[in-house]
Amino acid sequence: MKAIIKYFFIISIIPVIIGCSQDGISPLDDSNNQEVIIQDFASKKPVNSPDLNTDFRLLETSDATSASIGAYPQVTSVTVQYFKNWGQYKGAICNLENGSFFEFYNGSLSPPQYIPWGDEVTITMRADRDALSGELIYSFGPSGCTFDTPAKLWLDYSDLGTDEATLYYLDTDGNRIEHLPDNIDFYNKRMCIYIDHFSRYAIAYSN
Repeated sequence: MKAIIKYFFIISIIPVIIGCSQDGISPLDDSNNQEVIIQDFASKKPVNSPDLNTDFRLLETSDATSASIGAYPQVTSVTVQYFKNWGQYKGAICNLENGSFFEFYNGSLSPPQYIPWGDEVTITMRADRDALSGELIYSFGPSGCTFDTPAKLWLDYSDLGTDEATLYYLDTDGNRIEHLPDNIDFYNKRMCIYIDHFSRYAIAYSN
């Protein structure tokens, strides 16, 4: 009789054990087993690939090359589109490698008379370094461009290797006329001026 009772007891408890395994108490359930979770997380870590390391080295080399200073002349340009629906030219920004740039707003550009109104206008910005004096000379084109709303011009002088520099306006005869900047960014070593037409400017060591 006891044997029969034990038999029925064993048979009745097996479904309970199976049910517990299927209700999330099973040790194979990731949400209730920290060791399994850690192993799964570890399997998702990125592989230390030699190819990836090589790519990073190439990227660092490229950044270092692009950030090198002292290479002049530097030239950049941007083509400005005319929008017929607006009846005006779009704004634009020009950036030089040394950190200098200028920008003007939508509708502010008027091209020189020799460029028909409505044609595309290619704006250029150039920086040269005088071999004797070491000063930086900035020039722009095309000559004759004007800006109804003054364009913002930032001229970088960090390549001069000095904390103090003097800004000059260069007239058509090449004479240097000192020009006070509208703003100076001492941290980044650059000067800001607002211009209503293209001219030439030079930045030299301060005396």
